[in-house]
Amino acid sequence: MDAAVLIDRVSKRFGDDVALDDVSVAVPQGTILGIIGPSGAGKTTLVRLMTGALTPTDGEIRVTRPGKFPKMVEKVEHVTFSGRRARELGQEVLYVTERCVLRRGPAGLEIVEIAPGIDLERDVLGQMDFKPSAANPKPMDARIFREEPMQLEESLLGLGLAQRVSYDAERNTLFLNLEGMQIRTRDDVDRVRRAVEERVQAIGNKVALIVNYDDVTIDPAVADTYAAMVRYMEMHYYTTSTRYTTSAFLRLKLGEALSRRKVAAHIFETREEANAFVDGETKPG
Repeated sequence: MDAAVLIDRVSKRFGDDVALDDVSVAVPQGTILGIIGPSGAGKTTLVRLMTGALTPTDGEIRVTRPGKFPKMVEKVEHVTFSGRRARELGQEVLYVTERCVLRRGPAGLEIVEIAPGIDLERDVLGQMDFKPSAANPKPMDARIFREEPMQLEESLLGLGLAQRVSYDAERNTLFLNLEGMQIRTRDDVDRVRRAVEERVQAIGNKVALIVNYDDVTIDPAVADTYAAMVRYMEMHYYTTSTRYTTSAFLRLKLGEALSRRKVAAHIFETREEANAFVDGETKPG
């Protein structure tokens, strides 16, 4: 019997932890698969890989035969949302699936984006009861299918890290606006370091630093890594530094993390206090 799902030498690692190592399984069409093993054997990880909730570190999972019930049908039993009516009201209508994105246009549905690795004819049009237009669909954003955060604040708010760094040449003071950022991974820490480091190197001398930490989230798992990065930057690029946030909790936690790395925190509640501290530290005499 032909396989409906092929799992070909799949491995999954979370950092240094190996959850699955070189697993191969063929699931025949019409069968029920039971996964048995002790706690920690990787059963849940395998199921999540098969459903697309995770992506393999190595290997490949292929669904060679889709289910027998099509999801895109010409008629439905009950209408809960009218794309036609929404279009008449001037609203943009998008249907986002794991394989493609469809848009309701003046002439009906059109496929405007397609997921990486998906064959338009076989995996999309061949599984539909109707035929939308598909003139030239572009690839869906690959970040959707990755496990790491998508860093949407850059694309949605227009605030990439480079735009969060500004320099007052008269005061020789660098301002870093981290407001609203979520620092969850070592990559996030490294992105902050690179943005500041590149700007200071372009300036050509050490600077005073003021950082806005309002609404910032630093994951406890990377708090020490972040503090170590701050210490490195203090030693190499700053004449003095200070920080501010209205969150008493963040002032406490960030202060503790920096103190463990022997960094003088200088964390204030307002920007005015932070500015006054830097002015006092940098004034002549």
